Amino acid sequence: MVVTSEIKNGIGWLKINRPEVLNAINTEVVELLTNALEKWEKDSNVVFVCLYGEGQKGFCAGGDMRKFYDLESEDVVAYLESEDVVAYAEDFFSTEYRLDALIHNYSKPILAYMNGIVMGGGVGLSVGASHRIVTEKTKWAMPEMNIGFFPDVGASFFLNQLPGYVGRYLALTAKVIKANDAIYIGTADYYIKSSEWETIQKKLLITN
Repeated sequence: MVVTSEIKNGIGWLKINRPEVLNAINTEVVELLTNALEKWEKDSNVVFVCLYGEGQKGFCAGGDMRKFYDLESEDVVAYLESEDVVAYAEDFFSTEYRLDALIHNYSKPILAYMNGIVMGGGVGLSVGASHRIVTEKTKWAMPEMNIGFFPDVGASFFLNQLPGYVGRYLALTAKVIKANDAIYIGTADYYIKSSEWETIQKKLLITN
């Protein structure tokens, strides 16, 4: 399963399970995450949600752009106008942006464990969460400019909330920042060592 979801001790545990691609998200992942969150928001047995990625290398490396390359044609114009490309892009981005908005406006707390790479779509999943945890392995960035795209997933809103010209700088340079800077600019809230995460999970599962 590319996403695993379960309820334990009043917590909705939601894991992106694609470590081979640094938990990059595609349409299937987005739909599964959305379905779980929508269901749990109405479930009185779920007190809060914990969102994290499988493995130690990445929370989420962003949208899986591989599909666009798989649809690529030698004829650039034909490729850009291809119904397959347009349909996939419209489907993926529209569902992804709706998921980001759902997280941002969620009525229950969402804890996002931002260990490892948190880039692009991964930022979109985490920035709207109510409790955002980073570690010594966190690498946060909006790297869209590197592929000729623009900072999306709500970046025109949240980058403008950052102090000074930091948002503009991160958008234009695709600069990768670490945990302390993510907390300073307000895109993360708490710092732990990645080795402590398993202990925290166990404590959250203890029933008093």
